[in-house]
Amino acid sequence: PPSPEPIDEKERARLLATHGDRASAEQTLRTITRRLIPAEDANICLADNLMTSAEAWHWWLAQGSRETITAQAERVACPVLVMGGSEDPVIAPAVITTEIMPRLADASRVEIPGAGHLLPFEAATDVANNIRTFVKERCHGVTRIGTP
Repeated sequence: PPSPEPIDEKERARLLATHGDRASAEQTLRTITRRLIPAEDANICLADNLMTSAEAWHWWLAQGSRETITAQAERVACPVLVMGGSEDPVIAPAVITTEIMPRLADASRVEIPGAGHLLPFEAATDVANNIRTFVKERCHGVTRIGTP
């Protein structure tokens, strides 16, 4: 959200203390997802978590996730598609309702039933179909790359 991310302080402390720890990354993956992710995809998520630089990790948790960019979000003038999982424990549907949608002048919202935080892994087909529909219906004048 453009407002501070609602991270439980105990979870923030755990994440700050365990950067680079595989068991912690596995715990996070289990915590933020609701649909089963194939082992190959789970390994990609874990590898991405583990290769995050310590500087970026600590900056995001200690500072970046606490920032407010609501004024900037309110200046977005193009159509926006906001997708979220109905069971997302990180950015809950209520946060999308109260902190994201009111700040975007031309936003469409899709809530994917039974999904958690990692939509591209938990609901890849739903994500792709929703993007395709959104672009077709809302992004007039956009052409395929390489076509006039």
